[in-house]
Amino acid sequence: MRRMFILYVVIFAAFLGISMSILSFTSMTLNLEESILPRNTTLSMRTAILGVMVGMYPLGQFFGAPILGALSDNYGRRRMLLISLVSTTCTYMVVALSIFPFNLHLLAVSLFITGFFEGNVVIAQSSIADLCPAEKRTTAFGYVSVAASGAFVIGPLLGPILTNHHIVSWFNFSTPFWVASIFFVCLTLWIYFRFHETLPEERREKKPMFQSFINLKEIFIDKQVRRFYGVNILLYMGVFGFFRLFPQFMVNNYSISHSTLCFSMVNLDLPIIIISLFFIKPIVNRFSLIGIMRMGALILALGITLIIGLNSFLSTWFTIYFAAIGIAYIMPTTTSLISSQVHIQKQGSVLGNNTSLVILAQLTAVLISIGFTHINIRIPLSIAIVMLIIATFLTKLIKLNKTTSI
Repeated sequence: MRRMFILYVVIFAAFLGISMSILSFTSMTLNLEESILPRNTTLSMRTAILGVMVGMYPLGQFFGAPILGALSDNYGRRRMLLISLVSTTCTYMVVALSIFPFNLHLLAVSLFITGFFEGNVVIAQSSIADLCPAEKRTTAFGYVSVAASGAFVIGPLLGPILTNHHIVSWFNFSTPFWVASIFFVCLTLWIYFRFHETLPEERREKKPMFQSFINLKEIFIDKQVRRFYGVNILLYMGVFGFFRLFPQFMVNNYSISHSTLCFSMVNLDLPIIIISLFFIKPIVNRFSLIGIMRMGALILALGITLIIGLNSFLSTWFTIYFAAIGIAYIMPTTTSLISSQVHIQKQGSVLGNNTSLVILAQLTAVLISIGFTHINIRIPLSIAIVMLIIATFLTKLIKLNKTTSI
């Protein structure tokens, strides 16, 4: 666990920057009192700009995750991790510079490149898989959810502070990105001096570099795991169809402030941390991973149904816990199942492709949001429910590799 701690910090850092930015971008565009856009900008235009700002980062991750994962299988985890961290430090600085004065084109490009190199979460996940036997990976990947959710707790708490010019006169919407870049400088130095390679040369997958850049094709042709990919993409569309749209749902329905929005997100993420820390391990010991995945999908579908059905700000503070339980069940089990089906030298490639599915689900949520939010935000949330129910039935098509220990 001590060797893996630094890897969880890498994952935490990757999600910290985006957790601060999602809510900041929402307030920058949709909240008329805090928006940096002209007041006469239409809601549809604000939603489209928000979609670009929120969508470019995961679009970069979509391409970056499988490439960086495959490269780490070939050239080692440590080397690729250092390259990605240095690059991310630089791109966060460019993101900060593009906000004030506001330059949408530069912001979009810099967010895409940042997302590309933040695909390094796959390298961290692959290193965790290198260090863990298959039977312990679900718990280990559960801690990945802790790191990610922790970032989505701390990020929303830091965001209102770092963007509040009443606290410090020069604080603005770009400040969180300057802080993120400083954090990445420290993390890069930590990795350089303290992290040792987890994939020795003799265990690496030897293949031409160009194949790393076409790794995504394995999603369709790898018979061993493509059914897992199919079920996972539907589950992720349910998870992120909710997670990405929840802030917009709260702002559009209840006209809440940036601070209240941040605390609403903390109320979602904190239970995920608690469940991942204290409940995943005993649940895994008692139920099959596929069974836990099905339970998570149905519980999340129930939570979304209650949130949009009751349509009450007060009730949301309680019904959100159903969604939290579902997400806490789904995320580690999907990763652990697919990781258990391949040999150690292919962890980067397979987990990279799986992360691309996570990102594809997020991008789909953004596109659906742009298409339907101006009509009724309940439409994309209802689509998320349908995806979860379909995925639950399709889990019956999954057949585990007989060599797996799960």
